[in-house]
Amino acid sequence: MITTILAIVAIQGVFVGAVARYHGKSRSHSVSDLAIEPKAIDFGEVELGAHKNPSVNLQNVGTSELQLDWPRVSCGCLKPFLSRRDLEPGQDAVLSFEFVAPTTPQEVNRTIELSDESGTVWTIPVHAKVVADVWFSPAQSRINLVDGRGSANVYVFRSASQPDVTAEPSTRSLKVELVTTGDRNKCFRISIASKEAGDGIVEILDHRTRKKVASLPVHWEPKRVLTLEPTTISVSPDSGTVRRTVLITCDRNKVKEAIKVVSLGRGVRVLETRILNPNVTLVTLEIDSSILRVQNHKTVVDVGIPGTDYKDGVTIERVAF
Repeated sequence: MITTILAIVAIQGVFVGAVARYHGKSRSHSVSDLAIEPKAIDFGEVELGAHKNPSVNLQNVGTSELQLDWPRVSCGCLKPFLSRRDLEPGQDAVLSFEFVAPTTPQEVNRTIELSDESGTVWTIPVHAKVVADVWFSPAQSRINLVDGRGSANVYVFRSASQPDVTAEPSTRSLKVELVTTGDRNKCFRISIASKEAGDGIVEILDHRTRKKVASLPVHWEPKRVLTLEPTTISVSPDSGTVRRTVLITCDRNKVKEAIKVVSLGRGVRVLETRILNPNVTLVTLEIDSSILRVQNHKTVVDVGIPGTDYKDGVTIERVAF
């Protein structure tokens, strides 16, 4: 009798263990357990650098829960987002993603992969044809020029259907020169023609018709020779005459000879200038807040280096605290 009871208990233990192992084991799924619509994404022809934001609908059409892993992509140009990863039978989810087209013409064939805990894999192909009559190398959306290193060489490529091109600046503060000419490309040097340059655009024109076929924004920044702290001084309208200090740091030597206050707005005067070290000057200003009433509530103190285009300014504004 005891032997029989022990046998039953042993059998029950094996059964319970088997059940536990069964529930702990991932159920195998087939590809048909997940419905995907659409099954592939084809953007057709797109422009250089185009952004697309499609979505794919998913549904668990199987008989057991699906636990999806995070989507894997074959290219950094794809950024996916899955609305939910655990899908009960009949439950839906949305796979949305951002696609950023390359900045040169080419055929794009990429994939997004979904998988679950059992190792089943679902693949969604993504296709696009990036087209352009004109494109740039290095590929960029904007040229940044800094005074002191104020030039950049840009290659302009054109397709077989695009006639010869030329490049012209949109403002006189920029200069464009032809450096080299190839079979299907030209190299232009873009530089600063004026120290008062600002943002501009280099326009790529059809050589024959003069019609604009592309453009490249240009951003110019002066070399930071002077650093001011603070750059803005706020003064109460009822404060009368106040004193404020401005710390000027210069990356050049002989500060005493190089830096000076270029101009002062009305109601502002320099009380003291102290050379703290060869590269740092402390200026004490006296400000009459009442004079700001007739100057749009603002005035500027300009600090610069004589004989150069390097200057900066401190804005003094009247505000109500």
